[in-house]
Amino acid sequence: CVMTRVGGDDNLVLQVGIHLRTQFVVGLDQGGGAFASSLAEHAAVGVHSIGLGIDFDLRQRVVQHHVAFADLAAALHRFEPAREAEVAESNSALDQLIANLGYEVEEAIQEYVGIVLDNSVYPESFPVEHDFDYDSAHRELTLRTSVPEPGAVPNVREYKYVRAKDEITESTVTQKEQKDRYANAVAQVAIRSLHEVFEADRAGRIRTISLTVSTSALDPGTGRVTNIPLVGVASDRETFEHLDLTNVVPSATLAHLKALVSKNPFGLVPIDLSKGVRG
Repeated sequence: CVMTRVGGDDNLVLQVGIHLRTQFVVGLDQGGGAFASSLAEHAAVGVHSIGLGIDFDLRQRVVQHHVAFADLAAALHRFEPAREAEVAESNSALDQLIANLGYEVEEAIQEYVGIVLDNSVYPESFPVEHDFDYDSAHRELTLRTSVPEPGAVPNVREYKYVRAKDEITESTVTQKEQKDRYANAVAQVAIRSLHEVFEADRAGRIRTISLTVSTSALDPGTGRVTNIPLVGVASDRETFEHLDLTNVVPSATLAHLKALVSKNPFGLVPIDLSKGVRG
């Protein structure tokens, strides 16, 4: 959700929009040896009143400690053995993962993709979940992405503060604009999911991705929650990397990739996957 300020001080207006940009990218270089992360901290471990913020760089083994305690020396002395054991165990596991990636071990590639997708940050109001399988024989990742149902997308166009009345008013979008918002959000998730995996796998171990974007909603006919596929798309690495994502319109990109797209995502109209995502 993006809010843009417009107008003067007397009448402050905040315009609301949806933009699901990539906030986290983790990459593996050609040699299979280095992670690169745009997040400064990957893990925070709390021990009683002491917080340990552990930041890993696999090339330099840098560990930063953030300790809030009255007696710093006593705190470090008390928890030093546990801290060193934890760091050693984590480093060993990461070294093993890197080695297995170098040998293209299927389980290691699955674990690595899981790390990438687990650290893909979306707004709290629009949570996105991923499930996947990797076929090492064909080097294809089958990715299943779940998005919230249409009601999760805000229908507010803008908030306006009127100084004279000391109140905040809001205006809502039209039904068509709301439908377009949800369809655009679904398309953004599809393109972003493809991008994050291809970008992270810089060694090119994954050649193709088969992606389905779905939501879950109550079926009025059966009274049960059902899975509704909204987008189905497959892309090879070469085709996707040829795209300039800074200039694309997500829905147009899906059309370019010959994706199956719901005629009305907001109305929960499913796509036909009887012949697979490649149609």
